[in-house]
Amino acid sequence: MINIIKKEIDVEKSLRKRLEIICDFCNTTPTIINGSIRKIDKTNLSYIEPNKIIIKNPRKVTDEMAMEFYKKSNIPEKSYYKALGAVALMNYKNTALAILRDKVNKNNIDIVLEEWNDFIKNGGDGNRLNTNETIRLIDESLNDIKSCK
Repeated sequence: MINIIKKEIDVEKSLRKRLEIICDFCNTTPTIINGSIRKIDKTNLSYIEPNKIIIKNPRKVTDEMAMEFYKKSNIPEKSYYKALGAVALMNYKNTALAILRDKVNKNNIDIVLEEWNDFIKNGGDGNRLNTNETIRLIDESLNDIKSCK
């Protein structure tokens, strides 16, 4: 007879808490289903069933919501440079301009441009520079900061 041993894997408390905060902000509730490890007794065969997180009816993120997330954020400095590309791509002009104003200067422009170019010029299907007006505005502003260095 085959004996299968099942052990549940809980979602980490910190991840669960972060998900609940984000979902609470978006006025929705996540469904969190713990995964498991199933092991066939007296063998080295195992099956790992991953944790599942289901979010239904999330609220559409707006420029105002993105700005609130930005104001409350505490991420590594380099991550803001990627976020600049993401919010510009989503055409969240106010948030993109706030990140540009708060986080970009002549001392870090080379790192910012490296991240910007990686995300905008090399991401997706290739060059995203002509996606929207916000991207063109931010790209022009970054190049102006670089030329003033």
